[in-house]
Amino acid sequence: MRNREHFHRIFATVTAGLCLAALLAGCAGAGAGAGTGTASGAAGSGTANPAGTVQEADGEVIEAADAAAETQVETAREPSTETAPETAAEGTADGAETGADAEMIGPAPEPLTVWAWGEDYAIAAIREAEKFYRTDHPGFALEITEKSADSIETALLHAAAAGDSSLLPDILLLPDRDFTRYVIMDPTLFTDLTRSGIDFDQFERPKMRRIRLNGAFYGVPFDLGTVCATYRTDLLRQAGLAIDDMTDLTWEEWLQKGLRLKEVTGLPLIAVKEGDAELLLMMMQSMGASVLDKDGNPDFQSSEELRTCIRLYQEAVRAGVILQVSGDSRCRSAVKNGEVIGAIGGAGTLSMVMQAQDQSGLWAVTNMPRVDTSEGSSYYADGGGVSWAITVQCEQLSAAEDFFRSTFGGSVRFYETLLPVTGAIPAYLPCRESTVFGMPREFFGGQSVYSLLMDFSERVPGVHTSRYEREVRQELGKALHEIVDEGADTASALEAAQTAAAFKAVP
Repeated sequence: MRNREHFHRIFATVTAGLCLAALLAGCAGAGAGAGTGTASGAAGSGTANPAGTVQEADGEVIEAADAAAETQVETAREPSTETAPETAAEGTADGAETGADAEMIGPAPEPLTVWAWGEDYAIAAIREAEKFYRTDHPGFALEITEKSADSIETALLHAAAAGDSSLLPDILLLPDRDFTRYVIMDPTLFTDLTRSGIDFDQFERPKMRRIRLNGAFYGVPFDLGTVCATYRTDLLRQAGLAIDDMTDLTWEEWLQKGLRLKEVTGLPLIAVKEGDAELLLMMMQSMGASVLDKDGNPDFQSSEELRTCIRLYQEAVRAGVILQVSGDSRCRSAVKNGEVIGAIGGAGTLSMVMQAQDQSGLWAVTNMPRVDTSEGSSYYADGGGVSWAITVQCEQLSAAEDFFRSTFGGSVRFYETLLPVTGAIPAYLPCRESTVFGMPREFFGGQSVYSLLMDFSERVPGVHTSRYEREVRQELGKALHEIVDEGADTASALEAAQTAAAFKAVP
């Protein structure tokens, strides 16, 4: 059932880029680690073009193989009213009732094995889910191993090439933008969860599309990757500023505020991983622009929007308003140790900030700056989130499905308990009806930050995507490093990056 030649070609191509992946994983939303940016894909049914195009219309992701079955493209991030009040009310109960009767399912006799990354985010979340589920299933247990996104990808590649799922755990954390790509690589490695009892219509549509291939659902959605900016209000006050002064800014205005703050406090505004393209891509998406053309091919050279974003980023680095650091851990420590004034990023950004418990009450959240060069430019973007997959290696499938059906896949009450632990913004639509998510948060100075981010998520522009987005991002990050840190000519660096990305994007 497996096309070994195809697997080995994928293995050779992707493995060649793995050494770059560790250097180029996103840090603008460092709390989420690599989960904030990776690829999503089109199905390998013969209908996809060579670049594996996926289209987002008004923020919705449509896989190429699924698009033919769609009678029309639906609007993406519909208001929360799409969930009927009675449905939302039902969602406030433990979601196990939405599928098989939880009372008929006994605890797994052995711990379910889990691979994930993000000790203060996704790992903390699934530990909380384990604790929540144990209330009604005392014998249930998870055996969690921290693995980076790159390590998980390597294991999937080896499993696909060898045709051996025993190399995998029961449960995997996967970046949304890579999810379909991995399933296309070898769908027999993953469990089809379509009949698991999870109501996938109860999730944000863009999120739901990320985990679907050929009409089947292979993942359990977790979080939204909505981008926000968050700043230390005590440091802002030193320069006579408040959070309102950092709201609805252009990047040029943001730079000027940053220079003023640096002069007074001696601190940069944010820390970003050197040679990482995540912030650049968030800037692009906020414009409704993509580094891919409508067919999913890399399009660096002809993009004036990309050149503008690179220029703005370079100016901020040179001015010392953006601090470039060596890795994700340095991004987190810069926030925790007070080396920066704020952070900009997607999923996991609030969790990262909340690790600095001694700074409770000193943070506030607002939108990201916009690029003031196009009519469609906005203050909103999506940095990518993560979802859970159950592998075919799982021998206790009923227990695993019931665990997810009762937590991430169907319980507002679970997400309410998870909120103060991780600060994750759930993709589960009934949470929008929960009063808990609208409550003021002491850590953020009394702001209702979760309602704010849910509102942001409705305004994210749609852009062209591809299942080879990861390779594209890697080469763009390399070009950004050469331009900003090595003084390379922008046109030459983008030309080389586009050529390299196009080569990697050949299926």
